Amino acid sequence: GPMGFDSARGLAFDSNARTLFASDADLLFTINPATGAGRTIGTLGFTTAHGLTFDEVAGRLFAADVAADQLITLDAVTGEATALGPIGFDFVAALTFDPATATLFGADAASDQLITINTTTGSGRAVGRLGFGSVLGVAFDPQSGLLFGVDTLTDRFITIDPSTGSATAVGPLGFANVRGLTFD
Repeated sequence: GPMGFDSARGLAFDSNARTLFASDADLLFTINPATGAGRTIGTLGFTTAHGLTFDEVAGRLFAADVAADQLITLDAVTGEATALGPIGFDFVAALTFDPATATLFGADAASDQLITINTTTGSGRAVGRLGFGSVLGVAFDPQSGLLFGVDTLTDRFITIDPSTGSATAVGPLGFANVRGLTFD
């Protein structure tokens, strides 16, 4: 069903609270998985927040503000955002968290690289080149231990090697311009 928002630039699932979060520019909202309906939580105070992810271990919600080059944490109740620090990459629009290794991954669409991000300082470090033009959604599947992504230039679903950043196409998505990815 309709979300009631123009777009979702990031998706994150909190499996403990069974809540699906999304962001649209400067808003944080939840999505009812059964109906698709969105409900506003609050305004973030950052105008270009992308790449939501939820750290199940620490119970923290993260996003990347692409215009300000900042890793931000979000209050899941109010939507209030707090900047942690500059990531150091031009267009990090996708984030995901690996709970087994406590690693925050990001995809920088400007340099086409997989990166890791320090959750205290916000500082990013390059892992390796993805080999696709515009990865704007990534998600770590805790069941399989695999890292997945979506490339908006080719509209392909991809797998990503977290140790090298190298990505491989799985197949077409069947939808254009997918910018969020998450796992339950």
